[in-house]
Amino acid sequence: VLDQADRSFRQRLSAIRELFGHVPTFYPNCSLEQATFEVDNEDLEDSLLFAKFADLLVLKGEKHPLAYAIDGAGEQAYFNHGNLRPTQPKASRPCFDYRPDFPHELRWRAWLMSPSGPTMVITDERMPVVQLIVCYGVHNGTHLDHLSHFSRSEPSRIEFGEGILLSESLAMSAEMLAGAEALTKGNADLCDVVRDNLIERLGRIPLPHITDYSAGYVSAQAKASREFRSLPTFASAYSVGAVRLIRKRYADPLIPHEIASEFLKRWDAVCNENREIQSMYLAMLDPR
Repeated sequence: VLDQADRSFRQRLSAIRELFGHVPTFYPNCSLEQATFEVDNEDLEDSLLFAKFADLLVLKGEKHPLAYAIDGAGEQAYFNHGNLRPTQPKASRPCFDYRPDFPHELRWRAWLMSPSGPTMVITDERMPVVQLIVCYGVHNGTHLDHLSHFSRSEPSRIEFGEGILLSESLAMSAEMLAGAEALTKGNADLCDVVRDNLIERLGRIPLPHITDYSAGYVSAQAKASREFRSLPTFASAYSVGAVRLIRKRYADPLIPHEIASEFLKRWDAVCNENREIQSMYLAMLDPR
């Protein structure tokens, strides 16, 4: 499977192994070209819905200075902006594991269940302040809260396999909800960041060339990511998966009832305040 993945994944895996010594010969060949895939019609329909949702988030924010997660800004975003996400930790506080010496470009998934409980690995990551708030306060915050509902003996249920697809769809639907609430409240900075995030995630899918449908769709095509082109199922979890999770109203064995009910409560509230969001939400519930 790794031999079919994008070269960047193979290079990252080899580079991490090299931190601990010689890379074994059985590691994936970094010189092979990646496999390619095409999106099917069903995925395309939900991709278009996702793009149209991004188009609603039209408020334009301002530029902000960089914030440094390694200096504590990521952890602060989780605790100080928990109101932006509909999830809360079930029990103890999550752990933030600071690794200033670990190359940030080699870190990929930063959230995990460690012996200490739900954990976020912090490297020397820097991004504009509002982007960091969405990253750690909304997206990664949702992951940490979701993890807290599982025992430390069963982390693989949402860290790997079909569970991680569900986890990413949940975190992205949290971003969509945060964007909808930001639009309703006139929070241009947050709205702008979420829109950019949605477009970047959509660009991970091998989208067919369409130029006359949606500004968000066209932007996603322009920002297409090679890294995910050989992982279409995983890539679609961030966009198509989020739409489908909304469609089934968060009914999934891996989503605790209290999380699902809070998502639905907040979607209902924002729909009552914004007719455009309501129309788009209803379209995702019933695309026909």
